Amino acid sequence: MHPYAVFDHKRQVVGRFLGIVSFVASPILGNAIVGLSELTDLQFIGSFVITSSLIYLALDKLFDHLVWKLEFVGKLLSIPNFSGQWSVKGKTITDSGSIGYEWDAQLNIFQTWNEISIQLTTSQSQSYSYTATASKLPDESWQLSYSYSNQPNLEQEHDLSFHRGFCELVFDLKSGVANGTYFNSHGRRTRGNMELKRDQGK
Repeated sequence: MHPYAVFDHKRQVVGRFLGIVSFVASPILGNAIVGLSELTDLQFIGSFVITSSLIYLALDKLFDHLVWKLEFVGKLLSIPNFSGQWSVKGKTITDSGSIGYEWDAQLNIFQTWNEISIQLTTSQSQSYSYTATASKLPDESWQLSYSYSNQPNLEQEHDLSFHRGFCELVFDLKSGVANGTYFNSHGRRTRGNMELKRDQGK
């Protein structure tokens, strides 16, 4: 997985909020542990030290993997959730604008608050993202733009070559559909359209 950018979402604001919560919660939890130790006569409990740094790390991990996915949190902080498995119908477009051939694929998006991985698998190759950005469009849909590297299957290496490319997809996350375009370079010069439908995940 790799970092990604979300336009109009300020990650530092969330970090500051988690820092404030950690600072406030540290003495409260510390006093609670001391009180529990005295109440139960289990002295070893009182030896635990809960620092604001530990609380911050725990909250950051919780937010990174779970909290941001809550619908009201994502909407409030403008964080899209692309996670899941998507079925892809692709069409390669020739230089004359006609359809060269059609292909099917599976797109898996693994996403946390901080990182994302976009993996597309066809019968001939696999591609993996290495940069990505997300931006909200005026109609409330989301555009995901990413660069990827593609590796053909071993038996296809005599016909296909390793290459890099760029893809832009527009997601209607409520409906679980998306569409967009891609183009390849640095090894294979092709371009085309893609239509996606979410199979599972969110």
